[in-house]
Amino acid sequence: MRLSSLVPVLLCTALCPLKSSAHQDAAETQSSAGISRLVNNVWQTVINGGSKPVDLAARAKSDAEAGMARITDDNYDTIFSQSRPDDLWVVAVHGREEDVMSHAYLETHANASSLLKTNVSLTDKAERIKFGRLDWMTDWVLSTRWVMTKPPYVVFITDSGKTLRFASPPRLPANGTLLYTVLTEGYWTNLPPWNGSLSPGGDLAYLVEAYISTHQYLAQYTAHAPKWIWLALPILTTAIGQQIMAWLHSGDDGAQRQRYVASKGAGAAPEKPKAQ
Repeated sequence: MRLSSLVPVLLCTALCPLKSSAHQDAAETQSSAGISRLVNNVWQTVINGGSKPVDLAARAKSDAEAGMARITDDNYDTIFSQSRPDDLWVVAVHGREEDVMSHAYLETHANASSLLKTNVSLTDKAERIKFGRLDWMTDWVLSTRWVMTKPPYVVFITDSGKTLRFASPPRLPANGTLLYTVLTEGYWTNLPPWNGSLSPGGDLAYLVEAYISTHQYLAQYTAHAPKWIWLALPILTTAIGQQIMAWLHSGDDGAQRQRYVASKGAGAAPEKPKAQ
């Protein structure tokens, strides 16, 4: 090994003990704050049924900075009823904040929008192409109606919301320049419009709507229950099941002898059954 390669190691060894106590205190304070945030996030995850609550203010700020419209279950009909038939909506459907692929698709979506807006020669086309975002987790009605099983997706919407085309990985890689080309060259029209049996107006669309209606009806009675109850419910069910099984086997002589041995220790002999 060359001596030059040892210089950084020797310098680090010599300088590390010279760290000031103030620096160490600051590091300890930062570490404590990080642990506190971790514990808080875990607790929030538990009481919210396995997912962190959405920071709506931060999400709205992010949408505004990127120039995106937020598509929701509540405003979808209003937005697309006011949209012109020849408008093209490019909607990024994303999952949780920590979902890596969703994050990559949001960046791809934002980069394509930025490239389109900065190209002066495409001003007329850019006015017809609109960008929006849809949260797959919180806006479950649209996600269910569109039968989207796992985000992310990019949905190309035309005809005032009546015609839908879907693209998802790996068919559409997370690349902003590629999505920009797909939009400007019209390659998105190569995607077949969704017109299957479960699509709106399809033969089995009533099944999807029935599921949504049933879910909404049940939610009226469960929405006010604390979400941590759903975490405790399996534990409670298991405990009740164990008690029921113990009661069912209470008349089994073999089970009684096993419980007696377990309570007295492995070396204790079982009590002889009394003569009837």
